[in-house]
Amino acid sequence: NDPKSIAETFGGDIEWIIDGEIKGGVPSTIIDLSKGEPRLVRFGAITLEQVQKVYSTKAPCIALGADHGGYLLKEKIKKHLEEMRYQVLDCGTNSTESCDYPLFGQAVGKAVASQKAELGVVVCTSGEGIMMAANKIKGVRAGIGYGPAVSQKMREHNDANVISFGAAYMKEEDVLLNLDIFLSEKFSPLEKHHRRVNLLEK
Repeated sequence: NDPKSIAETFGGDIEWIIDGEIKGGVPSTIIDLSKGEPRLVRFGAITLEQVQKVYSTKAPCIALGADHGGYLLKEKIKKHLEEMRYQVLDCGTNSTESCDYPLFGQAVGKAVASQKAELGVVVCTSGEGIMMAANKIKGVRAGIGYGPAVSQKMREHNDANVISFGAAYMKEEDVLLNLDIFLSEKFSPLEKHHRRVNLLEK
């Protein structure tokens, strides 16, 4: 199982070999991820079922909603998410015709709270009203992503699961930057942040 023997065995079929420490006499499991779902190449210490429990090619689902003031920006966000291979649950609205923002904030909030979607994005003219509507749904923690540091911290410190944008007050490129930061950041493992989020939930 040394790197040289691996290279000799598999030739040019693999792109990288990581030279790590070998412990024990059980051979390593070799998994092929080149065609999507994991495929067992060689049985070893880790079973294919164990790999499948933590690996999935299914893209996360993002719930997306806006009122008439946020509709055009919502469509640009939707295109951006789809280009990044996210599944998008479009909760409306579907035009610039005047409508009521609480309905769409509620729809996104319910999708996230029920785990139909992993995260949510809401848009209205200011980002305020639709965020308030989403936050009325138990289990939702929504904040306005008005800057990179805020978009990162709302995930890291507050475990925010919905981000809001104001279409009239933010440039498209800034919205997409903050969205990408929000989607890539994870909740901090520090106990103090979990304690505070638990207080929010109560």
